[in-house]
Amino acid sequence: MIAERAVEGPSVGPLLLWDQPVGQQEDLAGLRQRHLTGNLAVWTPAEPFCERDATRADLLSDDDFWGVVEVMAGKLGEKAIAAASAALAQHDEDFILRWAETCASKALALAVTLEKPLEDYGFGALHQLGTVIGKGREVFDGFMQNRDAWDPRWVTNRSGSVLFLGSFALDRKLKHSVRVTTSFTPTHQRIIGGDTRRRTVAQERFAAKEGLGRAEVEAELGPDADMDAVVDFLESRGGELSAEGLAAVRGVGRPPHLRGLPGRLSMRAGRALIADGGIRMRIVLADITQASNEGRAALMRDALNSFGGVVCSEIEIGEFQYAGPLDADLFVIKRRYRGTREQYLEHYELR
Repeated sequence: MIAERAVEGPSVGPLLLWDQPVGQQEDLAGLRQRHLTGNLAVWTPAEPFCERDATRADLLSDDDFWGVVEVMAGKLGEKAIAAASAALAQHDEDFILRWAETCASKALALAVTLEKPLEDYGFGALHQLGTVIGKGREVFDGFMQNRDAWDPRWVTNRSGSVLFLGSFALDRKLKHSVRVTTSFTPTHQRIIGGDTRRRTVAQERFAAKEGLGRAEVEAELGPDADMDAVVDFLESRGGELSAEGLAAVRGVGRPPHLRGLPGRLSMRAGRALIADGGIRMRIVLADITQASNEGRAALMRDALNSFGGVVCSEIEIGEFQYAGPLDADLFVIKRRYRGTREQYLEHYELR
């Protein structure tokens, strides 16, 4: 932990979280090595992306399809997703496209079992579909027979990535970004559009100081309601926590009845080195959540530059860290380091 900062109220632009002099222009190569090399969320410019259409690909047999899923062993974290995409990348391009379309067909089959249209769930729909597929054949078959065969504890921040393993595998195989179109792609676009509309409404309500206070939520559900009950309650009322509601929970952690509140006001954190006379390390929050994969870095670069100076390094984006009104972690730096803890602290000058 380097430091903590408090941010209050709605924002109409990027927020500056950290701005620290770290060296001089002539030290840039060494500063990039020290601050960015080996990190797990550094965005580096990719080759121009290409496209593949899998919509006419023949579906795989269940054994071939689920064999890739089994690599994850029921886990849906970063390592499991990376392992599955690496395993899929060992196959030829035709197999990968067939796998992607087979996954799409299973996602669409799951979608018709849900109570509401997918766009009404927002991005949570991708997590739910990805989780059911990612947990394996037995869970998938069980869910198809009984929608109540579901445990929300299965979901991770990478669950939705299961639906896009075909793209990840081709990224690895072809060494550049590949956009794969499947029969699920139109549904994915509807989900994005629905979430954008929901986010816009929530932002307008929050800016107008509308919404529900903590007392209103507790009065309706009691102090021990689980997160699913709270989310359903807010959805049914078209509500978001008001400024008063946020103030009521500030400083007391995240009590059980407020966990899992919709992240409609989420932003993403980004970090880079900035040339501004000397070299500065800067971290900002910016609303880039609706951008395409190719557009995120450009929007984050604009946000970083908006506080003066020019980005002069790779851009590190919190890929799966969303910063909302109730989030605890805004930006986490993840590094691989082979030395001891003491050597790590000394190397990164954290003592």
